[in-house]
Amino acid sequence: MTEQLGRQRLLPLSVARLREAGARPPPALAAKDEQARPRARAWALTCEHATASLVGILERAGVPTLALKGASLARRLYGDASLRTSNDIDLLVVPEQLAQATAKLLGHGYRLAPSSPPSAVGLPPLHHTLEPETPGRPPIDLHWRVHWYECAFSKALLARSRCENDGLRRPAAPDELASLLLFYARDGFLGLRYAADIGAWWDRHGADLPSGGLEPIAAAHPELRPALTAAAIQAERLVGVPRTRVMPASACADRRVGLAVRLSNWAGVAEIDQRIADQVLVDLLLTPPGGRAAFARRFLMPSASSVVRYEHLPPGDRPSPRVWALIHPAKVLTRLVLGLASLRRGAERNPLPSVASTGAGA
Repeated sequence: MTEQLGRQRLLPLSVARLREAGARPPPALAAKDEQARPRARAWALTCEHATASLVGILERAGVPTLALKGASLARRLYGDASLRTSNDIDLLVVPEQLAQATAKLLGHGYRLAPSSPPSAVGLPPLHHTLEPETPGRPPIDLHWRVHWYECAFSKALLARSRCENDGLRRPAAPDELASLLLFYARDGFLGLRYAADIGAWWDRHGADLPSGGLEPIAAAHPELRPALTAAAIQAERLVGVPRTRVMPASACADRRVGLAVRLSNWAGVAEIDQRIADQVLVDLLLTPPGGRAAFARRFLMPSASSVVRYEHLPPGDRPSPRVWALIHPAKVLTRLVLGLASLRRGAERNPLPSVASTGAGA
């Protein structure tokens, strides 16, 4: 259990939840948490400070900026940013100001990391990655959209956000929930981190959701409806968030949505190539009509920001870029075929344990 929670970066949150419930964490779990917590707190403070500083730099330059996920979300959801550690800082700006925002941050101790070729609209598929020039600072993913299925929702999300007393923008409640569900779907329903965030968000803000739930967002941005529906179904299965309150007009009539949910890998098991292939397959199943060409560019055409470049292997064991460019599409396609075949046999990647539901956020 300690190894599983550590791999999913959920150990501090799990120990805190156990203590909130009046349970005593197993000694090995508590010892690991006690050992890791000081470093997690220090890193969380670093990320919080950096987020506030970077947002301030961009806002003063006339670039409205919304912090996504990360330490600021952890602080609001859990009351302690160290309970949800992040590797980087995610910031959202409108596409028209992405170049300006990038140039501004490049002048404040960051450099542009290698990224995939621009999309048809002259932008990276999702975000620019900026690396710190000084060790110890968090890297930045500078987004112009939260999901690659469409562009308009991200602009609306930013436009509807409001600045709070701490200088950071806060999204409207429906927009924030929709974003968390989209992140979960974009991650291929892998692991429990986003499910935990969605459950915690519902515990705190579910009462603030309008009676129509996210249906107005799905109606305005129909490309997002399959992803929102699948994520809402999975959130109900895992953390008890009532799907009918989230997507009341979107019963699971689409077979592709049902197949995507069956690929959920909440335990994070399977070898890395299969996990990645499952994530790609979820993306394919939820891709809106007309999005197949963009899907192929994202996952089959080699690029520096593709889903995997064998960073999990020792440097000496990694294929050369030329060899990787040849084998990567073939491996992905083979895994997709195997994944689809297993679904046709009625398999579910990780069936849920047969336990009674304990409610949202449990």
